[in-house]
Amino acid sequence: MIRVFENSRELARGAAEHWVALAPFTVALSGGSTPKVLYQLLAEEFREQIPWTNAHFYWSDERHVPPDHPESNYRMAQDSLLSRIPVRGDRVHRVRAEQPDAAVAAIAYEVDVRRTFDCYGAVPRFDLILLDLRLPDGDGCDFVPGLVPPGEPEPTRVIAVSAHALAADRARAIEVGCCAFIEKPIDVTTFAERIEKIAHAPA
Repeated sequence: MIRVFENSRELARGAAEHWVALAPFTVALSGGSTPKVLYQLLAEEFREQIPWTNAHFYWSDERHVPPDHPESNYRMAQDSLLSRIPVRGDRVHRVRAEQPDAAVAAIAYEVDVRRTFDCYGAVPRFDLILLDLRLPDGDGCDFVPGLVPPGEPEPTRVIAVSAHALAADRARAIEVGCCAFIEKPIDVTTFAERIEKIAHAPA
C-alpha cells in the first residue's frame, strides 16, 4: 500500500497510525526530522495504544558519534521516544558508535542483531524499518544489492527514482536489482498508482 500525504506532519501521523495497526515486534529506527515528529506522536498521543513491552528496537542508520552527541540518532530516539515509553533496556539495541573504529562498531552491531534474531545464515526480517532516504556519501545503486539478496523466494522490490538521469542509468539500475526506473519530473496525481502497479506486477 502506498499513501501520499500533504506534509511531513501528516506523514508522521499516518506512520503512527500504521505502527499501531501493525504492532511490530522488531523495529529499526532512523534519524531525521520527520521520524522525530513520529516518535513524539507515538510517545504522546499513541502511547497507550501500543504494546511497548513486546518490542525490540534497532537502528537502520547511525552516525559515528557518542550516544550523548547532538547528532546521534540514538540520542534523538531516546529523548523523543524511548525514555518516554515502558521499554526494557535489554530490548534497545543501539550501535556502539562511540567506538573509535567505525568498522568495529558495525561488526559488533551485526553480531548483536543476528544474535537477537537467532539468524546467522540469512537476512534478518524486521517487522518495521524506518529509513533515511538521503544518501550523501554514495550512489543509490550501490545500496540495492544489499536490499535484494540473490535467491530470495519473495525478493524486495526496489524502484529507482532519479532526476537528471544519464542514458546508462536505467540499465545500471536494472542490472543491480531494481525492478523499475522512474525519471523526474513526477506527476504526483498518478505517482502512487504507478508505484502500486509496479509493486504488484509479476516478477
